[in-house]
Order: sequence, then structure tokens, then C-alpha cells
Amino acid sequence: AYKKVYPNNPAYQEFEITVNTQHAASSSEDRPYLYILYGDEEQNAALDSIERIEFFILSEIKYCTYKSFHTYPGQGEFFIQMEDPNRSGGILNMEESISEPFFLESKLSITGDAVATNENSVVLLNSTVPSACIDETWTFNAAAFDVDGDSLVYELVPCKGAGGQEINSWSLPDQIPGFTYNGDIYLYTDGTIFWEIPLIMGSYSFALKVTEYNSQGVEVGYVIKDFTVVVETCSEPPAEFSESIQDISVYPWTEIELELLLEDVIPNLAMTASGGPLTDMYNTASFEVSTEVDQVIGTFNWTPNTGDVRDQPYLVVFNSLADGVGGEGTEVVQITVLDPGENSIRSIESSRINVFPNPTSNSVTLEMEGVEGQEYNLYNSLGEMLISGSVTQKSQVIDISSLSANVYFLGIENNVIRLVKTD
Repeated sequence: AYKKVYPNNPAYQEFEITVNTQHAASSSEDRPYLYILYGDEEQNAALDSIERIEFFILSEIKYCTYKSFHTYPGQGEFFIQMEDPNRSGGILNMEESISEPFFLESKLSITGDAVATNENSVVLLNSTVPSACIDETWTFNAAAFDVDGDSLVYELVPCKGAGGQEINSWSLPDQIPGFTYNGDIYLYTDGTIFWEIPLIMGSYSFALKVTEYNSQGVEVGYVIKDFTVVVETCSEPPAEFSESIQDISVYPWTEIELELLLEDVIPNLAMTASGGPLTDMYNTASFEVSTEVDQVIGTFNWTPNTGDVRDQPYLVVFNSLADGVGGEGTEVVQITVLDPGENSIRSIESSRINVFPNPTSNSVTLEMEGVEGQEYNLYNSLGEMLISGSVTQKSQVIDISSLSANVYFLGIENNVIRLVKTD
């Protein structure tokens, strides 16, 4: 990740560069320094080093943060790259993984146009990748946050090795040549990776690319997260949240309070939250966790102000973890802070409307009171209307079996409900 030291000042192009890594705490490999290319070196120039400034160990995983500062000569596209030989061995979706270097890359664009210059890269705030349980759904969202409010697009891309070349033997865990069925993997438009019932025990490598587009639709940068998911036999199934959370749109000075509940009796059960509103913003949200008999309660509070208004939603990710094992214990909510000067539809939570099942593969049922005769519309992430109709009864079924697996938005009576469609 990178951020400009002197924002909105074209005379100074100094950037703070941060690299975050994690590996098994039991590993004998230790990296006080990493070697990095800033993207403006002459050909065959010596590598620069970036120093580790802190580390901590959690659930037998060592998390390290490296940081440096670099001044660029002027305008251009620069590819910040880090290569390290310390990739884990035994990765099932990559041949001879122990021989493949570990490679990370970010793209930085500096132009004469202040709008087109990307002064801050995306930051991936959820660094804890949970293990997966055999025959149980696994989900993960990296909680991407861009302080500039750029539009974000997510891709699962091939892992890279020596010299930044794609590793030819890599494939997604559900597409490994010669393997039996190993569940299906989906990537939703909010960045959530959904692995439906992994069946083969072992370690798998993923690479998630997050690309930024500014308000003019111009690509201004990207970051790539390379990470490993361990599929194992679990003594307990993943802890699930009791209820799904609908996406929210509010005007400034509207208080948001979300309560999340875990009722599974699992040893060392914990709940975490990450996302833009919980960072060091001027107007920071709060998240408090309390533990009672046989349940864990998390409460998220945020009252956005006019300085938080932007076109793109804020992403907040809630996770349940028990000794590092996660799964369906992931809830993602997108919070849009509307411009009070615009004639925007306000999406609010309504106790009169219940949508289930969500996620769903074939149809969704609306249960509501007092909204008979109201029209409903189903949109994709581009705002294109795909299905429309009128509510004719208290419990109404909408057939979405013809739609592809993705995230959609159901609009009814000034409410917008996020709907996940699976195959």
C-alpha cells in the first residue's frame, strides 16, 4: 500500500510505502528486511530494502509490517514490486510451490492532473484469513478501503512468481486439473470470496487484485493480495451470525447502530470488525463486543457527517473466529452516505420487510405488511433493472433462477436490499 506524504501538492512526490506479510510463527525464516523495487529505477539497478517496523503473533501466525519512504522524479506509471523466496511448500493448486518465489505488486499513477493522480492506494483492512472447514462454506472479505473514494473492482488473478511472471501451474482450487470436485468459488462485486463446501484437505494459494477507478472512469492504480487458505477438518462447524445485515444508505447526521449476535457454543469464540469507518478517520465509528452465556454480541455505531459524503459506499466486514477457524461467520455491509442536496433514494432498514433466503440459488421470498400494490425492482451492480413487478400478497416469491451468481439489489418502497445469488 502507499500514500502521499504531502497530499494535493504536485511539487512533492514523496510516498510512504507499506508492505504487510504473514506466515507461520513456527517457521525458521525471519525477514527483518524485504527487498523492493519502487518502479523508477534504472534497468538492472540494485534492489532497495524496506525495514520491518513491527510484528505480532496471533493464533500461531506472525504478522509483520514493513515501511519506507520514496520520492518519485515526476509523472508516470510506477509498479512497486516485492519478491521473496519464502512461499510455502505443499500448495495443492500450484506445482512445486516451495520453488516458486512470493511476489507482490501495486501500481501507482502520477499525472499532471490532480484528479487522475492516485495519492492513496487501496488499503486491505482485514488481514486475518481464516482457515476453511471441510464440507462447510468459507467466505472472506479483505475489507478494502480507499480514502479517496475511488470505485473499486475485484478480480481473482493468477499468483505471480519470479520476475512478476504468472505461475503457469497455478489454478483456482475448484479448477485444479485432475482433481475431483472441490466445491465452487465465487467472487462477488463487494470483494467477498465465497467457497462453497471445499472437500479436499490442504493448502491453497489465492491472489486478489483490487483496481481503482476515479470519478472519470480512469484506472489510477491497483494492489494485489497473495494469500493462503488452509482447508482442514474442524471439531466444530464455523460460527454463523444469527441474522444477515442489509446494506444501508443514510443522510449525514443519521445514527447507525448495528447489533450482531453469535449464539454458537464454540471455545474461544470471538467477533471482529474492520472497514473504512473504523480507521483513523476524523469521524471514527465504534465497535464493542460483549460476551454473555452462550453468545457473543457485537455493536457497531457510527454517525456520519457531511465530510463522509461520497459516491462509493463504505465497506464494513464482521467476522466470527474460533481459534482462527472461520467460514460462514462473515457479514458484509455497505454503507452509503448520501448527499443531502441530491434527490437520492434513501435506503433504510424496515421491520415490515423480510427477505429470505439470502443468499439464494433459485427464488427469494418477500414477507411484508402494508405494502401490497407497491412495485419492486431488481438491479445489478451497474444499476440495470433486470426484474420488476408488483406486490400482490403478504408473502411473495420472486424467481431469480435465470440470473448468474452475483450480488443484486432489490428496491421496494424506498428500501434497497442487497441480495446474493448463488448457482
